[in-house]
Amino acid sequence: MVIFGATGDLTAKKILPAIDGLRASGALPEPFAVIGMARRPQEEFPHPILYAQGDFDEDLGYERLSAILAAVDEKWGRKSNRIYFLATQPKYFSTIVEQLDKHGLIYSADGSQWSRVMIEKPFGNDLESALELQREIKEHLDESQIYLIDHYLGKEGVQNLVDFRMNGEFESIWNHAFVENVEIILSEEIGVGTRGKFWEETGMLRDVVQNHVMQLLSLVAMDVGDDIPAEKIKAVEAIRPVESMHRGQYGPGAINGSPVLGYREEAGVPKDSNVETFVAGELYVDNERWQGVPFYIQAGKRLGKQLTEIVVTFKSGEILHIRIQPKPAIYFEEQTEMHFEKPRFSDGYQKLIYDALQGNQDSFVQNEEQIASWRLLTPILDSWKEKQDIPIYPAGALNELDPRLSTLPL
Repeated sequence: MVIFGATGDLTAKKILPAIDGLRASGALPEPFAVIGMARRPQEEFPHPILYAQGDFDEDLGYERLSAILAAVDEKWGRKSNRIYFLATQPKYFSTIVEQLDKHGLIYSADGSQWSRVMIEKPFGNDLESALELQREIKEHLDESQIYLIDHYLGKEGVQNLVDFRMNGEFESIWNHAFVENVEIILSEEIGVGTRGKFWEETGMLRDVVQNHVMQLLSLVAMDVGDDIPAEKIKAVEAIRPVESMHRGQYGPGAINGSPVLGYREEAGVPKDSNVETFVAGELYVDNERWQGVPFYIQAGKRLGKQLTEIVVTFKSGEILHIRIQPKPAIYFEEQTEMHFEKPRFSDGYQKLIYDALQGNQDSFVQNEEQIASWRLLTPILDSWKEKQDIPIYPAGALNELDPRLSTLPL
């Protein structure tokens, strides 16, 4: 495995610990080597793995990487399969893939050896940029070699949701004849902290709704079949176009009794920022299964609870909770919760890396799915460009996690 962006926080906090966990559990193939590549000198990378220093857009680093890979193959006495993990800024995605291909480091998709590329989000920042990035990457990679990451798909709670749907026990009532509405809530107590500059370039719709929320919605709304990625794509493509959503931005307030700054007071945030930290909306999946059933979505920072949950209200009055985090669970109100097999991997990145090693794309985002999501949400981003004023909500004040009750104007 070659990790681009090896000196970054994601590598140190998530990727390397996940690899260590897989090795400790015996889930890695043997032999297995890890190579880091980044721009910093090797002495600034204190991990006991191979390292190739170089700029992502210059040949020298890839020549060093090629030499290391050749040495590994010579040591093992055979050609190695390769996973390239792109834990870099998105602006380098297409450049890295192009350089890998240029230096002969990507195997043909129909050869006896395989190359796979894991790419962190965000994949574009609107429909046009996502289409362009997809076009650039597909010049060098086959669809079967592309593994787009949404780390939510590796979480235990999401795996419980997939198991629940695939079990099929509730399929006969999982439709518009029995379901009144579906709520998808992603509520965070935390603010943007030191990521103000990053948040100014993204916002809640891009950073959370376009990926995490849409992934949860597609898993709830999809038809059950052998090809989960294909069924998720159908569900997203069936969502009715929407022109507007509620949005808001947190102001000063209190979380758990302690005062906190407003968004515009955070480091790196302009005093007149109109970037959203809260989004709520109503979506409809226009297919036979869900015709007329509202899907209420809500995602925000500095809200009154730390919670990611799907709430399905049935016409019978029964309410099913599918909690993703904290403490994953699926239960009907006032009834015993359902139990699932403990997942093999407790860490989401362990699962994603393991699945990529196995060539299993079920827990990854498909290109068509990304494009369908951007096609739905880009008009909302465009409409917000024309609105300079944004409603302000006090941090910690939105305790009623129900977008139907939101007082924020569109």
